[in-house]
Amino acid sequence: MLLFLFFFLMTRRPPRSTLSSSSAASDVYKRQGHETHQTHGQQTEAMGCACVDYDHCELDMHGNPCPVGFGGFEGIEIPSAIGGFAELHCSHDSAMRNTAAMAAQPFIDYYDHTLDHAFLKNHAYPFVVEVAKFYASYAVLDPHTGHFEFPRACAQELCGQRQAGGGHPPQRSPTIDIAYAQWIFDKAIGWSALLDVDADRRSGWETILANLPAYPLAVHDDCSQFPWAGGNCTGFSEATNTDTNSSAVLTANYMWPIANFAPIHPTGRVSLSADPETLALARRTVWMLNNHSKWHPGNGLCLAWPSAARLADKSDPFPFGTQELLLRFEEALNATMYPNFWPFMYGGGLEQAGATQAINELLLQSFEGFLRFFPGWPVGEAASFSTLRAVGAFLVSAKIDKAGGISEVVVASEAGALCVLWSAADAAPVVKEQVSGAIVNVETAGHHKWQFQTRAGHAYT
Repeated sequence: MLLFLFFFLMTRRPPRSTLSSSSAASDVYKRQGHETHQTHGQQTEAMGCACVDYDHCELDMHGNPCPVGFGGFEGIEIPSAIGGFAELHCSHDSAMRNTAAMAAQPFIDYYDHTLDHAFLKNHAYPFVVEVAKFYASYAVLDPHTGHFEFPRACAQELCGQRQAGGGHPPQRSPTIDIAYAQWIFDKAIGWSALLDVDADRRSGWETILANLPAYPLAVHDDCSQFPWAGGNCTGFSEATNTDTNSSAVLTANYMWPIANFAPIHPTGRVSLSADPETLALARRTVWMLNNHSKWHPGNGLCLAWPSAARLADKSDPFPFGTQELLLRFEEALNATMYPNFWPFMYGGGLEQAGATQAINELLLQSFEGFLRFFPGWPVGEAASFSTLRAVGAFLVSAKIDKAGGISEVVVASEAGALCVLWSAADAAPVVKEQVSGAIVNVETAGHHKWQFQTRAGHAYT
């Protein structure tokens, strides 16, 4: 299968940031002129307003005056089309609000997988806190619903061209912004407590986090395509259209499906641990939209495959079983791959790395804060992996046979964190130190989860 040409395991420690310890990520972006504060003249440009020049940003992307009083936001938001070329010196982001949040993902992933405290203090937190400040200052409390909304926001740039809406961006509170805000506030709250900083902001973040709106929903316009749905073709919409006060068409942006999938990947707000109704909703969303793109959306596999892999369960029937999923992956590669094994979908090269992540997460998941072994690997197929990096600074190896038996599990701890693992068995697993053979104390951590304390530099079987 061509699919497995993509399958390789990431065994090395991720590269460290090249920023010096005295240069916080937020300072770097501010020096480059991307700060959203009004006094820098860049704020309205980052809010969907076209720049006349760097000091006069007065028009929105349709050429209409920006709203009176619009501005004064804190933190970082990065225009989605800005760069070193002259044509990009003064561009607008077409009302996207989530670009800086997207840029936070490598910071979050690196710390979560290494527990590198110096990196957290000097790089990850300084950037994430600026994104949290932006979302906190941009959110508007709706007195009628009690929810904090994100007005004048596009799920992706150019939403004004894809939906009706007149002179202003016709969307509010996109699913992608709600999910990213939840993720960013979660991290900012936890990390600020860990670092003992920004205590004065924490309660405000907690209030907004607790009162964000639900993800908007929409119904597919042709449910007959999906007989497995049983007549229920509701899924996550990309946003609410402000001109109609209704959800955007479910498939409006199927070629950029992270607009709908963000609660699943990368933010991990929805997972296999979700309640059955939410899990079914997320699975319908992923399968219906990927069906439209034939599993190879224009901007890359990273937009489609990881979300599908995170929701796959080897014990579930068609269409969510992993054998079906692997078949869709293979068909997508056969349709797009060149003789040099490079799939071409008009997106950037790094965007195809999603194929690797999807396969890895069929073998091992850790983004929920605990280890799931082979959650989505097909029954009847043997597999193994070696030193996959997991959340908690663990390097994990394991093997599964055709009958589904899991063996040769090794968890190497780099930081001495608490290790939590999921097991279908009712009894606690027997855990031993690999070198000494000493039995380790294992305690329950809730439904089918077990935990044990590790020591840095030690491995456990």
